[in-house]
Amino acid sequence: MDTQSKPINLSFTDWNGKETHLQNTANCYIIRNEGTYQIPLVYGNAIKNGQVNTEAFYTAGIATDFQDSYGVPFNAWSSPFIKDHASAQGKSIVSAELLWNDGKSKIINLSVDENFLTFDVESFSPCNALVAIKDNDGTVLWSWHLWFTDTDLTPQVITNKDGIDFKIMPCNLGWNGWTADDKPTSPYYQWGRKDPFIANEEPSETGNVIYKFLFDKKLQQYLAHQNPKKFFHHYDIGSWTISTYQYFWDSKMKKSELNQKVTKTIYDPCPIGWCVPQYNTFTGLSKNNTKVANNGRYCTTKDGLQDLFIPFAGCRDYSSGSVIGIDNGSFCWLSAPNSEIYGYLLSLGRDGLTPQFCYYRGYGFSVRPRLTE
Repeated sequence: MDTQSKPINLSFTDWNGKETHLQNTANCYIIRNEGTYQIPLVYGNAIKNGQVNTEAFYTAGIATDFQDSYGVPFNAWSSPFIKDHASAQGKSIVSAELLWNDGKSKIINLSVDENFLTFDVESFSPCNALVAIKDNDGTVLWSWHLWFTDTDLTPQVITNKDGIDFKIMPCNLGWNGWTADDKPTSPYYQWGRKDPFIANEEPSETGNVIYKFLFDKKLQQYLAHQNPKKFFHHYDIGSWTISTYQYFWDSKMKKSELNQKVTKTIYDPCPIGWCVPQYNTFTGLSKNNTKVANNGRYCTTKDGLQDLFIPFAGCRDYSSGSVIGIDNGSFCWLSAPNSEIYGYLLSLGRDGLTPQFCYYRGYGFSVRPRLTE
């Protein structure tokens, strides 16, 4: 295919790189080859199967706290297209930027119009990158994670304690193996945020991870969108924001409704077809049916013929932004909130695991996606 004359629209490809007939948008797109690519300028997962996915940014009867990058709340009539929100503020989309790239894939010729971000992948190598679009004032309007991978993402099936099967991605989101000095490659996420934070780089004022210590009591969502490289922390709590709204990654998720389908929001960080796992996903795992090897823990799958491997990838500490705990533990966020400050996660280490642990939302933990259907 001559991708120069016909760019590949990533919203019409599935996680295997196969062309699809219905459009689905996401905050993370998987790239497997060199070529010219386009990302439609749509908020996260706001288009599903060719239709506007209103529930990704507004759910009737539930208080909403979803905002565009200008701080304007979404409602049932909001447009999923970023250009409409910029126009409403008298702004326009004028530039695209590569914010960071942790590997050797060469991403060039970034350009943007009101409908698409377009770029060339001149050389391919497994890595992660973050790209963004800006308005004529230099405000970041949205950003997307590009995951360059040649990994077979065929899911593995695990069964929870209630006998419910979940199809789990065989690796963490953004995983590209260990580096030459035994560091994990997969990025970290603060609970409820859509943007990844590059692995194995200390925070600095000008680097790819900027640690931001806040004294204001409530960080509005739009400031996180405008600052996708900033790792936020409130001075008196372990969260990055205080909000009465708790459904950042699953717009209908409640612990009392564990068997419902996931409703991905515009903040869910996973690729098309995948989502942050539910509260009860990993309850079938225990120390007795897992084992430690190769800097991680192997978990028995449903068929017993293969093991789900979760590496000891460590995390980013909420109070400093630094990477800690590599080789000793791993932490994978779940979509369920515990409170305005805590989120649920799968916690595991060399001594055991806890499938429904809860901790500060301000930590940077891994994400281990599950299939949405």
